[in-house]
Amino acid sequence: MAGEGLPQISGDAAAPECRDAALLAQAMFNSPSGRVYAPLQLPEGMASELVLGASELDISGGDVLVNAGGFEKVPQEDLRSVYWEQDPAADARIVVRELNRGWRGDQYFLYLPDRTVAQPDFLRALAADDGRAYTTPVDGEWRPPLLFRLRATGGKWFIRMGQPFVPLDEWRVFGLAAGRYVQRCAIAFQPDAAQMDALLPGKLRYLLRLLDETIGPGNDEGTLQQTAWLRNGVQHVVANALLRPWAVSEEDAYNTRAEVDANLSAWAVNARRRALRLRILQGYPGAEHALAEHYRRDLAMPEARADAEAGRVLDILLRAHFVFPKNPGSP
Repeated sequence: MAGEGLPQISGDAAAPECRDAALLAQAMFNSPSGRVYAPLQLPEGMASELVLGASELDISGGDVLVNAGGFEKVPQEDLRSVYWEQDPAADARIVVRELNRGWRGDQYFLYLPDRTVAQPDFLRALAADDGRAYTTPVDGEWRPPLLFRLRATGGKWFIRMGQPFVPLDEWRVFGLAAGRYVQRCAIAFQPDAAQMDALLPGKLRYLLRLLDETIGPGNDEGTLQQTAWLRNGVQHVVANALLRPWAVSEEDAYNTRAEVDANLSAWAVNARRRALRLRILQGYPGAEHALAEHYRRDLAMPEARADAEAGRVLDILLRAHFVFPKNPGSP
């Protein structure tokens, strides 16, 4: 079945940090969140505590890392900070840097300098960007890593959460081995690309192609890339629709169905657009039926629930393709 065995862990699954990461991954996979990295839900039974990270989904405002202790927050000139591990339990020290990227939010870089490197030397080398090995980050992503401490031993470990623009991106878990941080395991939230492609019902694939055609190419949109962001949001909804339909919610769509229908009708001002809109209307029932069949066959849903869930999810998935101006007075 599609969701059977997910999330899937590879590597040293018996390592204590991987056991805890697997518990967290399962909780996030089962959660109603459209993203498997936030809002963070720490399950009972973890042998670790979170010491540095961000738990909220929207971190675009920056300066969001929550420090539960053990890291010195060192302010930087760009109004962000470097988090310096104060008492490293390994040969390497964990350092996390926030880098202000303006309207795009913050980017987060993780460093593992030798514990003998002094903080002033590290900060000077970082500011000078002089190519020193210890100022080369091991991670640079738009989502900060999550840093944990094992309660029993005090040893720290961390999860590289993947990129937020990649639907259901995998986690990579790093722990200590011979005093150094190495990847202990990885956690995948979806099958490989070929299997995911095979899960997508043909009639739903056809409808999605038609809907994507209405969006247009999105050329010459500058740095905002509104069309690219819209398409990326749709990709997240499609992945959840196939594997985690409980995580598809009204938050994934901006407009009501009435607003979408009215605006699509107004959009169809020529023969080509009218034909495309007609094909969408004609293809919708078959796509809904195919999605319900996927839920029955691949997610083991009872028939009545599969039918209801397919109707709900496909309606949101269709609306996720559009951002029309709200009618005056509408919610």
